[in-house]
Parts: sequence; C-alpha cells; structure tokens
Amino acid sequence: MDSGPIRLLLVDDHEVVLRGLAEFFGPQPDLLVAGQARDGAGGPLFVGIGLS
Repeated sequence: MDSGPIRLLLVDDHEVVLRGLAEFFGPQPDLLVAGQARDGAGGPLFVGIGLS
C-alpha cells in the first residue's frame, strides 16, 4: 500500500539548521518537508495539537 511520501515537520531554533535539513531532505523522493517551526511551541501548533 503506497500512501505517498513521508511528511516531515522540521523544528529547530537555528535558521541555518532548518535550511540545511530542508535542503537535505527536500530532494528525497519518499520524503516531503511539510513544514518548519522555529521552536518547540511552534511544532504542535503547526499540526493542530494544542499543548498546555
């Protein structure tokens, strides 16, 4: 069963690390960088999970 590429959410507080990870994972045919967040609080908000 092929459900498409694995979707990744990249989270890091260093812009250069986020860019590097996106450039590394981006060309992979079985991976999709679905989004990026600059901190741990942004990650759950991006995917619609509210943490208290």
